[in-house]
Amino acid sequence: MVSLVAVFAAVGSTIPLFNIYRAEDGLTDAGISLTVVAYSAATLSTLLVLGRVSNHVGRRPTAIAASDCSYWVVCCW
Repeated sequence: MVSLVAVFAAVGSTIPLFNIYRAEDGLTDAGISLTVVAYSAATLSTLLVLGRVSNHVGRRPTAIAASDCSYWVVCCW
């Protein structure tokens, strides 16, 4: 239950940024809604999957692998 509340808090903390994105990039309400849904789904699924992986493999190897993946995503973007 606590993790579910944490997910909703994490998702809700980014919502004020979307008005800035709307002003700068010209996003519509539908585009912002899809962004919130995609971000929520990605956050929840990542927490569920990586939580189980880190329990099995360990927190440090999981954090290192996640950092490496983030690095490559940013570099390839």
